[in-house]
Amino acid sequence: GWIYWLLNPVTKLTNHARHIAAGDSSYLPETGRAELRTLSHALEDMRSELDGKHYVENYVHSNCSKNIQR
Repeated sequence: GWIYWLLNPVTKLTNHARHIAAGDSSYLPETGRAELRTLSHALEDMRSELDGKHYVENYVHSNCSKNIQR
């Protein structure tokens, strides 16, 4: 009943967040409810921001390593 209605989308979002935290690729789950949909999009925005920061961090680290070796 209502417990499944509430917990199923929360479980999907929790699993999505755990995959992101582990560095795994994960697709945004469908939640279907307005509040949970808003939360899922906020998580996706956070994932995108983290991906961008990791890219810059890796780029800077790579270039610094190359300059030190010269």
